[in-house]
Order: sequence, then C-alpha cells, then structure tokens
Amino acid sequence: MISLVALLRTAPGVGSAALRDVSAHLRSFDHVLCAPGQYLVSLPVGTALIAESRTVVTIDLVVTSEDAAARACAAVAREVEAALGGFGVVVSWARREMPAPAQR
Repeated sequence: MISLVALLRTAPGVGSAALRDVSAHLRSFDHVLCAPGQYLVSLPVGTALIAESRTVVTIDLVVTSEDAAARACAAVAREVEAALGGFGVVVSWARREMPAPAQR
C-alpha cells in the first residue's frame, strides 16, 4: 500500500480564490463531510480525504501499486486543471509511511 499526499497551494501572486475553486470542484464529486474543513470524496482513482484551509488543500489517497500511484497523481492534476484551467495552483506530492500488513 502506498499513501500519497498532495498539497495544493496557490502560485505566487495568486489569491486564495483559486483554492476555493479547486475545493468547490472536488466537492462536485460524491462526498461526505467528516469534520469542518474535511470530507471524503470519490474521485475517479478512488476515495480521497480532503482537508481544506485558507492556504492549503491536502488530498490523502491510498493506492495499491506504483502504477496506481502514477494514475492517481495524473488524475489529481487533471481535476486541478479542470477547476482552474491549469493556472494558479501548485501541486506537490509526498508519501507517508504505512506499516506493513500483519502476516497471518
């Protein structure tokens, strides 16, 4: 299992409205509110946990392979582009360590 984290921030000189536009676009998919500023959304590559603040949108995804990770990164980039026409938001990726599954 691979845990991916996308951090979406505005590009230099771009206002926070760009992040609000991306958040609104992501909420156009089936979603469930978890807590204020947090929701689960069904994206084309699977379910993601979205956390919003005024300065950053965090997207957490868990995928099963490197191929799925590449598809997930491309899908998130497409959705950001769909929301903004590709301008104004910078996406950076990180991986979180996940414990190995217990052996039975």
